[in-house]
Amino acid sequence: MTVTPSRLEINLRRLLSQCNNMVSEGKLDDWRLEKYVGTLESMVGDLRASRSPPNTEILTDYARQMEFLKGLLHADKLASPSEKVMASQLLTPGSMATNNRRITKEIQLKTTGKYTNEMRNELFGNGWQFEKYFF
Repeated sequence: MTVTPSRLEINLRRLLSQCNNMVSEGKLDDWRLEKYVGTLESMVGDLRASRSPPNTEILTDYARQMEFLKGLLHADKLASPSEKVMASQLLTPGSMATNNRRITKEIQLKTTGKYTNEMRNELFGNGWQFEKYFF
């Protein structure tokens, strides 16, 4: 017997998907993303307190995804690129579901690469090219 998800859970899934899309497109500095993640946090709390919450595994998965997004936002606000790289590498991909885990791992790799490039540009200057000096 399958349980149909509540309207709140469907909206939570849609908002998680929208947040993942925004992050994968590199829109970490978009003001809406921070508001969306705050709304996700309250939605996860509401879902836990609802009359018929989903099983604990699903709730934990939603909470992990939300914490992952919060961690990305926090890492983006750090001052130095080296701190950003360290913070993004310490993030645990949000979901245990196979497809969502792939998406969050991809997001983590993209943001870590972006911060690594920022750190490289800070250390060597914007015009520095690795291949020019070593190949």
